[in-house]
Amino acid sequence: MEVKDEAVPIVFVPGIMGSNLRNKETGEAVWTPNSIFRLAWQWVFRGSATRQRKLNPKTTEVDDGGAFFGESATVPDGDTAKKRGWGTAAKFGYGKFIPWLDDTLNKDESTSPWESMEDKADILDAWAPEKAVDLLTSTDSETAGTVFCPVHCVGYNWLQSNGESGKYLVGKINEIIEHWQNGGEGKRTRYRCEKVILVTHSMGGLVSRAALHEAYGLEEDAEITNKVLGIVHGVMPALGAPAAYHHVRTGYDFPTGLVLGSNAAQITAVFANAPGALELLPNKNYPKGWLRAKDKGTGPDDGVMMRLPAANPYTEIYNQENKWYRLVDKELIDPAKIHGKAEVPLDPWSNVYRDNLRETKNFHDELGDWYFDPSYIHYGADEEIKTYQTLGWETADQVTLGEEALREAAVHGRKSDPVTLDMPERPKFKIPKASEPGDETVSKWSGAGPGESGSAAVKQSFKLTGIKHGSSYEDDAVQQSTLYAIGKLLGRLA
Repeated sequence: MEVKDEAVPIVFVPGIMGSNLRNKETGEAVWTPNSIFRLAWQWVFRGSATRQRKLNPKTTEVDDGGAFFGESATVPDGDTAKKRGWGTAAKFGYGKFIPWLDDTLNKDESTSPWESMEDKADILDAWAPEKAVDLLTSTDSETAGTVFCPVHCVGYNWLQSNGESGKYLVGKINEIIEHWQNGGEGKRTRYRCEKVILVTHSMGGLVSRAALHEAYGLEEDAEITNKVLGIVHGVMPALGAPAAYHHVRTGYDFPTGLVLGSNAAQITAVFANAPGALELLPNKNYPKGWLRAKDKGTGPDDGVMMRLPAANPYTEIYNQENKWYRLVDKELIDPAKIHGKAEVPLDPWSNVYRDNLRETKNFHDELGDWYFDPSYIHYGADEEIKTYQTLGWETADQVTLGEEALREAAVHGRKSDPVTLDMPERPKFKIPKASEPGDETVSKWSGAGPGESGSAAVKQSFKLTGIKHGSSYEDDAVQQSTLYAIGKLLGRLA
């Protein structure tokens, strides 16, 4: 094969909590997921007030000083890795995949990494494609094999709105292209470099879509869509995730809760103040009626007595201040008293949370079911790997009152889980463990959303089994389907 003189950098965009953060003023590292043990050491003893102060979108920024993942084909040391942005991404979750991808794409200039995939339908069939199969041809393989594909990472501040992070990503894409046009890391005088390929994980998919959307990224650079060859989305919560509601109301389950927060107070202190986190909630395109209340009835509806939203999750659920099934307890928004002590005091509910919620709704409305053309999707839909597809408040008690009475019921006594309602039966409702197919975080409904949207921009959607959300890029099927998608995108250069 010819010596490679054209570069198409691969830009990896992490998921929520997958980017390292530091304090803007002091430089103190506040979120560094090098390992689960380091995270536990940082956070297990921190209460809600400390979490609010440290994980504040207004005082944090991306930290590029994360741990070195290890050498790869084109990254021999930590200095080079830092230039590539590897230090902005979490070692925990990405530390194996990023060097693997760089090695696979760039280790051997004499052969194409895609040779073994050429015209092999059985390989694609194993990934359960949901659209017509488009084989990776020998022409795709030969074209892709002539391109140099250095792997970069662009971490972002996952506490701020994904719209703002999308604008930030635009600037980084331009920096990366200019870097290789000017000779990169000294491998040659210059490369022909005009486009990048984005590979995303989870919330990074929302950031990348925003970067190429007219309401966000195109305001920063009207030509940015011409600088992206395509996107490979992994386990993206395209329609949102009911698991986000669960975490705010009850905290994360053990042992994850030891780090991320084990109760509503610890989660709300961060979540209600962070637009990026709120944007993971089920949006208007998520199937209606996902929030439910059930008793022990065995009728045709399996005991379901209430389904929300009927139309609008923002007004019916998220913006509710006093309903027992509301998302946020207003008393938990400002445990550090940051807003009350501001130069112009702010009401945590109306001036902070509701403002963030409006930004969330606007973001959801703008993105809608728009996807960049071309995009490739893979998601988890394993019957044995559970998440919340619907989310039910359940009681073992018999409830005789109708849906309207149930919606209007007041809380009796304590407000926390389990919730006891002030009804004749005094039923106690709580959220059980997840029991529906997904990847532990994103439901099958949300993962399949892009492929089912009807958008011609989505070229393929792979429905994978056996993958777990946080470690999905360590799975062989995920890695190989990502490699296939990159090959198809590079093949467009022919």
